[in-house]
Amino acid sequence: MTNISYQLYCSRNFPPLADTIAMLAATGYREVEGYGGILGDVAGLKASLDANGIAMTSSHMGLDAVTDDGATALAAAKTLGMKAVFVPHVAVDNRPTDAKGWAAFGKKLAEAGKPFQDAGIQFGWHNHDFEFVATDSGDLPLDLIANASDDLMLELDLGWTARAGLDPVAWINKYAGRIAAVHVKDIA
Repeated sequence: MTNISYQLYCSRNFPPLADTIAMLAATGYREVEGYGGILGDVAGLKASLDANGIAMTSSHMGLDAVTDDGATALAAAKTLGMKAVFVPHVAVDNRPTDAKGWAAFGKKLAEAGKPFQDAGIQFGWHNHDFEFVATDSGDLPLDLIANASDDLMLELDLGWTARAGLDPVAWINKYAGRIAAVHVKDIA
């Protein structure tokens, strides 16, 4: 069975969040994906979701949140009943610049994910298009990240994959056993 979930980041410019959650429930959504910016009041968020019959089955969480304060991030994931957590981005000034750096980044992600995985929560990386720019070795950053650990999952963003000029279906096939979720959207 395929679960369809709404990514709440898409509505970040339309507060209040409680109104968005109610609107999603009224249109038939039963699952949402969160993001770090709404996880400050986990109890209030859970109450709003519960009141509307919506589950937050996954969320994006920043790298700093899962590395610097992993216990708080894990507690939020458990409280909200998440099945998966994905680190969604790394700022340009913090991005590795070569294959060695991307491989080390993948290992850092894998290490940050261990507590989540130990708790039964899938953990992984959400791509954009910059992970498809070849490094000095010719390797793609997304491959270097994924190859850091067989336990590291991917949330493959099909829009960003297409934006990079690649075939999303080929990438789905390449990492079929490692894709926990996909984002389906256009890139206007």
